[in-house]
Amino acid sequence: MGEFTERGGYDFMDVFMKTASGTKSNRMERSKIIDLAQARKIEAVLVTELSRWGRSTQDLPDTLNKLSGWKVSVVAMSGLTFELDTPHGRMMATMLAGIAQFEQELISERVKTGLATARARGKN
Repeated sequence: MGEFTERGGYDFMDVFMKTASGTKSNRMERSKIIDLAQARKIEAVLVTELSRWGRSTQDLPDTLNKLSGWKVSVVAMSGLTFELDTPHGRMMATMLAGIAQFEQELISERVKTGLATARARGKN
């Protein structure tokens, strides 16, 4: 991460580790970042993947719009920057949010199917 921030010309502030499911909107570490953004203490948020920020087609654009309103960019380590004040940025964020939500729903279905199969075999 340090290499990425140096190459991009960013000053590194802190690391916030994901500790809750990406499907939950009340995530303590993400809330800290949003508070920093609202207080204008940061200019950008670096995420390993956009899907780590949010996995819902409603939550992701909502939080990205909040950040954009505070002039805070979201930068993925893939190099994508999500500037929601442009049509291209809004389209990319919406598409990626849909893919992330689809991925999360597939994982959920697989887990439920696996649990049902295990129960059918008499396992707890």
